Amino acid sequence: MPIKDIHEMDDHSMPTIDVLLNILNSLSIKLLNQEKPFNKITYNRSIVSPVFENYLKYSNEIEEDKKNILMEHLVTFSAHLITNSLVGNQPIYSKKYPHLSDAQDKFIKWYWAKRQPDNNNVIIDLRSLGKIDFKKIIQNEIRCKFNDFSYDKSNTKSGNVAFTKQIFDTLYFIVVFRTGKKRQFFNVEIGLNTPSFLVDIGCFFARPQSMFDYYSEEDVRKGVVAALEFINNIYSYL
Repeated sequence: MPIKDIHEMDDHSMPTIDVLLNILNSLSIKLLNQEKPFNKITYNRSIVSPVFENYLKYSNEIEEDKKNILMEHLVTFSAHLITNSLVGNQPIYSKKYPHLSDAQDKFIKWYWAKRQPDNNNVIIDLRSLGKIDFKKIIQNEIRCKFNDFSYDKSNTKSGNVAFTKQIFDTLYFIVVFRTGKKRQFFNVEIGLNTPSFLVDIGCFFARPQSMFDYYSEEDVRKGVVAALEFINNIYSYL
């Protein structure tokens, strides 16, 4: 009997890369097409690609044939990113799918021409940024939203904050917050320990990397909450 999601696995049916690619790509297609039960999700702009965000924003203004090719691009590029995360060594997207890449470029030029100038100036106190305790903020929110997740002390490289949830004896679901260094955003990845992989949650929406900007501790907290809400929405469908 074919495995439909990771929750059906056990020690006798460990996931293969092919199975995982099928599960993750199927999930991405449902998210992009807003199929049930994902038709009521609020899409956070830190996770979705600008192309998908504007595809939704201007949906009523885009001709049907152009909408179809844009959706084809979104689905194909998401699969490309997910496959690259699990397998690696994927060909350059624009060379493999020049017609889809061209459709994306034309759409970007079109919606950029419609944008209004952004006059919002953000004042940043660089001294306060260095005092933000990412680990504490993330751990507090994990306790509230995912109290069955455990802090992974082994994954602290380059400011990573990681958590795991046991699916069965030897299989663990992983969530990694990458704060990095000398940058004002963090990104979030999910994966498994066997086979070992991590995929950025932005890849489900044709975005190579999620990007949660922050200028204060409250920004970090809101970003963590948004990431956890998204993971909570998709977890049972993985």
